Amino acid sequence: MRISWTHASRRHWVARSDARFVAEHCGAGLAPSGVQVSDDRLLHLGDDPSGTALEVVSVEMEVDTDEEYLRVMHVMELRSKYRDRYEEGKQWRV
Repeated sequence: MRISWTHASRRHWVARSDARFVAEHCGAGLAPSGVQVSDDRLLHLGDDPSGTALEVVSVEMEVDTDEEYLRVMHVMELRSKYRDRYEEGKQWRV
């Protein structure tokens, strides 16, 4: 999976490799809570390779060749407001 990163994605000092792992293995990107339906952001909830629960927010982008990739804009340790969705999503993780 091709991923690009915004400067803000490094704000909480989570390694890109850990964020990539969560985005690739969470099973499904969700719409963040409280976000309007027209918003294209995806919320990836899962564990990094060391078992730390993370939240990763991205948007799907498309380049001229019709190739899609993720643009990651936010990464941090899982907040309590997403704990229920994190637990619910365990069944889809790969």
